[in-house]
Amino acid sequence: MRTMLISGVAGTMPTPGIRSASAAASAAYSAAYSAASAAYSAASAAASAAAYSAAYSAAYSAADSAARSAARSAASAASAAARSAARSAASAASAYSASDRDAKVFEAATPEDVFRTALWPDGGVPDFFRALYKELVGFWDAEPDIWGFWSRWYEAMLAEGDPLPWDVQREVALIPDEVWEEGPEAVAKRIAEIEADYRTRVAPRLVRDEAAKTFRVEDDPLPPVEVANFVCQTVEISLKTALDGAGANGFDETSPEAIQVRATLDAAFPSISILAVGFLQACLSFNARIGDIYPDDASLINLKNVLWTTSEELCELDDDARARCRRLAELYAKRDVSPPDREMISEVPGVVGDELDDNARVVLESDVERILSEPKPPIVVRARFTNWMSTISNWMDRGMRADKRAKWLADLVSRLRDWWGDES
Repeated sequence: MRTMLISGVAGTMPTPGIRSASAAASAAYSAAYSAASAAYSAASAAASAAAYSAAYSAAYSAADSAARSAARSAASAASAAARSAARSAASAASAYSASDRDAKVFEAATPEDVFRTALWPDGGVPDFFRALYKELVGFWDAEPDIWGFWSRWYEAMLAEGDPLPWDVQREVALIPDEVWEEGPEAVAKRIAEIEADYRTRVAPRLVRDEAAKTFRVEDDPLPPVEVANFVCQTVEISLKTALDGAGANGFDETSPEAIQVRATLDAAFPSISILAVGFLQACLSFNARIGDIYPDDASLINLKNVLWTTSEELCELDDDARARCRRLAELYAKRDVSPPDREMISEVPGVVGDELDDNARVVLESDVERILSEPKPPIVVRARFTNWMSTISNWMDRGMRADKRAKWLADLVSRLRDWWGDES
């Protein structure tokens, strides 16, 4: 399974290390295709020979015997032999047909298209493989904490033709050999960390700038000036209208949605993602609180709708922004920020601040301030903070284990990952 996963990653987002694995996978595919062709030919020949031999024997016996019962027995034996041989040929033909279809897809499409084609596209698992497949699923289900990822990976890519996120698969493919050699439990633990980190990618990530020896925020496109001005002015007007009704709707500048909207409008680096995700965060909060904390006030409903439409408009400009918004909408915080969390978080700027460039440090310090000061910091702030701390921790774990900060940061990240659940 690891080899198949690497092959998929190599075809869609190859790294230098994976390119060599891709070449090996291609050679393996060619050999398998040749073997399938040979198997099909052999099976077909065997079916024909077996059927002919059985039929000849039956005919001879029938002619040689005067008893009708003997003739019927011989005919039955011939039929059974022919059916058995035909089933063997059909199984080989099914496998050959799927391989032949894949080969034609390879000629006309990208590797990603191939991996988006179900392994058995003619209506599910074929009869000849069903028992083995059931046994395989049973093996996975017996220890879901260890094999759950591989079960989902197989179903998504091979059975459904709808692969798991390629970013996740790429990180799994790049798990160091020493982790694989530790066994399936160690691999499962690392995969769980990879998937947890992926869920919190709701904002531009940290990337290492080796030349400057610091982390910086990854490049993220800015919206066209006219679009930025329009969406921000529209939100500003709707926010003011909602705040003007504070006496009746209970919404004011200290409300979490107002704080979030203000923070987004005043962002130091208002990229498409920052605006889209920030507005969506406030919209999701309104969804949960209007009709409960707030009344069904027209100005609040209008602000919520404006936040939604502006976020959607921004997402139309950038696929990464849309993906981040989707992850934000799916993210579920299973517990609040605890006092021990806050105590450790307050130390973060002093512990890792020197590893960040000026821009990243501004964002980090703002996130820390909001987590420490707001009773319920927004999910987008907590998720970005989790993701950034995990990025720095993983970097230290690879090459700076002797640094006393590495163990402290790993402990913090473990606490932060515990914020998040798999589903809402």
